[in-house]
Amino acid sequence: MSYKAAVEQAGMANLAVGGGIRQPDGLRNGTLLVNMGSSVWLSEIVRYRRKEILDRLQTAFGRDTIKKISFRVGGTRRDST
Repeated sequence: MSYKAAVEQAGMANLAVGGGIRQPDGLRNGTLLVNMGSSVWLSEIVRYRRKEILDRLQTAFGRDTIKKISFRVGGTRRDST
């Protein structure tokens, strides 16, 4: 399943626009690394939506695949090279 399809299935399409979620940066040891467009969105997600997003992604991909989510502000590793 593509990232776009997963975001839509998880009901998070509104977070993927307007400076919200830019894109995932990878999956390492069960932790999904996600880049955010701004510190305001980062704060919103971490405070109020992290559990909901994790639950929805675990439903879409399985609890063994995504165990945690780590959010950060910024571009991908590819953007910084």
